[in-house]
Amino acid sequence: MEITLDVDQEASPEICRLIYRSQMAIEGDPRDVTGEIQRILMVSRAWNRRVGISGVLLFNRTRFAQVLEGPPDAVKSLYGHIACDTRHKDVTLLDHVRIAAREFPTWSMGYVETSPEQELRFGSDSLQTGPSEAEAILTLLRLVLHERRLN
Repeated sequence: MEITLDVDQEASPEICRLIYRSQMAIEGDPRDVTGEIQRILMVSRAWNRRVGISGVLLFNRTRFAQVLEGPPDAVKSLYGHIACDTRHKDVTLLDHVRIAAREFPTWSMGYVETSPEQELRFGSDSLQTGPSEAEAILTLLRLVLHERRLN
């Protein structure tokens, strides 16, 4: 899968951010889905630490969205593997840009499952396609992180 990188001349040439969304394709009951997501997180966290990638996986019971940050070649390679994973479908690249600093530097792979309250606040279709979908995903993640710090 070929992807290009928008270049922001002000940003660090060594770090990029990639955001995508997809439709969940894991079969089974909720326990099966939870178990598979836990396996994804375990493998992802180990791999991402090794290659210098940080980020967050967002799940709203039917859709995934993920933010990946790190060295451009590592992020591009990982996205190529992710796009071929059969546990999701309709993988759509939303944003791929150079950034000055990581938004999630301490998470090799954070995980956020939206709560009913967050889905009401942002709409149950908060991960639907839209002109500013990547920014909406980042906004949702920032809000969730802010709420977690307050609790």
